[in-house]
Amino acid sequence: MTGRERILKALRGEQPDRVPMTLRMWKFLRRHYGHVEDPLERDLLAHDEFGTDVWFYGPSPPLP
Repeated sequence: MTGRERILKALRGEQPDRVPMTLRMWKFLRRHYGHVEDPLERDLLAHDEFGTDVWFYGPSPPLP
C-alpha cells in the first residue's frame, strides 16, 4: 500500500495497514524530537516509534 492509499483509506474512515505520514506532520515531529537537528533523522525516528511512512522533503531546483 502506498502512502497516498493509506491517507485516502484513513480519510474514508477505514483502517490502513500502518499510520500514514501527513504533509504537515513535520511541525509535530520538530516539537516531539526537538533535540534532533536533521529532518531525515526525525522522520526515521517517527517511523521507528509510530510506524509512519518515511517522508523526506528534499531541496528542489530553483524555478525560472
